[in-house]
Amino acid sequence: MARRIREIAKDNWQVIFSHTLREGQRVAYALPNHGHRVHLDIVMFDNPPSWCSDLYQDDLSDLGHSRLVPC
Repeated sequence: MARRIREIAKDNWQVIFSHTLREGQRVAYALPNHGHRVHLDIVMFDNPPSWCSDLYQDDLSDLGHSRLVPC
C-alpha cells in the first residue's frame, strides 16, 4: 500500500500527508468492531450509521481523546 501511495504521489498532484493518531479516528475503529460483533457481510454506508454518529461528530471536530506524548 505504501508503494502505491508513493506512485500516486509522484504524479503531478498536490498531495498533503497528515498523520492522525488512533484516538482521532474513532469511527474507523468502531465500524469493523461493530461488523465483527454482528457478523455482517460487506456493508456500504452513504452516511454514518446512527450508532456511531457521536463518534463521527467528535472526529469531525477533532474532539477525539488526546494522548500524552513524552518529549
